[in-house]
Amino acid sequence: ATLLAGIEGAGIYKTNNGGESWFPSNSGLPANATVLSVTKAGERLLANLQNGGIYSSLDKGNTWSAFENSDFRILP
Repeated sequence: ATLLAGIEGAGIYKTNNGGESWFPSNSGLPANATVLSVTKAGERLLANLQNGGIYSSLDKGNTWSAFENSDFRILP
């Protein structure tokens, strides 16, 4: 199974073998990002960063880009 984990100051780590080995999956994320959560929305993964940024991946977490959507709002 593929799993993703947010690591404080280290972005996202990914495993494809049930946690036996992990590797960074940070392409497109800011350096030293702290990821609070990763959520699946359809085929898209969304990563919530501590600085308030939301990043999106359409390739199972291999690459990330800033998520911008006029219909998306962050509630206080």
